[in-house]
Amino acid sequence: MKFFKTFSLLLTAGGGFFFLGIFITNSFIMPKVVHLGEEIEIPDLMGKPLEEGRGILEALNLKGYVRQEVFDQVAQRGTIVGQDPLPGEVVKGKRTVELILSLGPEEVVIPYLLRLPLYQAENFIRRSGLVVGEITEELSDSIPQGGVIRCAPPPAKSVRSGTVVRLWVSKGKGFEVPDLIGRSLEAVKDSLIALGFILSPLTYIPSEAVDPGTILLQSPEAGTKASRGEILKIAVSEKP
Repeated sequence: MKFFKTFSLLLTAGGGFFFLGIFITNSFIMPKVVHLGEEIEIPDLMGKPLEEGRGILEALNLKGYVRQEVFDQVAQRGTIVGQDPLPGEVVKGKRTVELILSLGPEEVVIPYLLRLPLYQAENFIRRSGLVVGEITEELSDSIPQGGVIRCAPPPAKSVRSGTVVRLWVSKGKGFEVPDLIGRSLEAVKDSLIALGFILSPLTYIPSEAVDPGTILLQSPEAGTKASRGEILKIAVSEKP
């Protein structure tokens, strides 16, 4: 009797271990095996922040790995701009998805352009990955004609690649415009050309008060600054 009682206890204990083994297998081991074998469609992670993308992958039993970081003129820093496998591809669980991450727009430094001839300044701008913008000429007592007076953005400033750089270029020191009102055009014409003025087509105003050919109006006005190559507009008298 004692033997049968002992055997019954062992059988009961063994049965408990058996059912415990089934429970562990069904609850923990088999789900992992089945999950590893399931097919998963790769989600579209483009434009998503890295942590959000990794969270989406982990929820699908996938892994995310940053393979490369690149500059991107559009995507914000830290967002996903590439992935492998591509969205829509079907893979097995636990697959690693390689990610390309944006570093944001590439930044360059505005070069020092002061006093450089315009053509050199333009070359430096383009070689730096920047764009030559509007060019404005103005008089300067310190910068030789054709040299860069200033630029915007200013030198040494970090900007995005492709930024437009505006230039101000010297027209030279210039000279004071003489007072021509009341003087004969024929008497001053040669000296005006020698100064560097370009005479525009004349405007004629009928007048009996002065001799024909007398200067009645001028632009630029007397006393202002002008530079060589500037256009001088003149109105002269003629007989009514």
